[in-house]
Amino acid sequence: MVSHIEQTGKANFYTLQSISGVLNISIEDLKDFNGENILKEPTQAAYSSNKVNLLQQKLDNCLKEIKMLKEIVHSQKKLIAVLEKKK
Repeated sequence: MVSHIEQTGKANFYTLQSISGVLNISIEDLKDFNGENILKEPTQAAYSSNKVNLLQQKLDNCLKEIKMLKEIVHSQKKLIAVLEKKK
């Protein structure tokens, strides 16, 4: 799709909207692109508070899961040690 746009210079609004969203730039900046670097560094303000909260919840869930998995590995190691002693 990008190659087609580069060759023809034509794209529909929804395609431009998707591309500008991925690049974190406005559609106007994308339309007016002249070869200069227009990419913006993402900032905390660039993300909605809902997205930030959702990402924080996912991170918290991952950290809880990591803690639980470490506990399981630890208990498995203890069990293996007990079984090895019984041999």
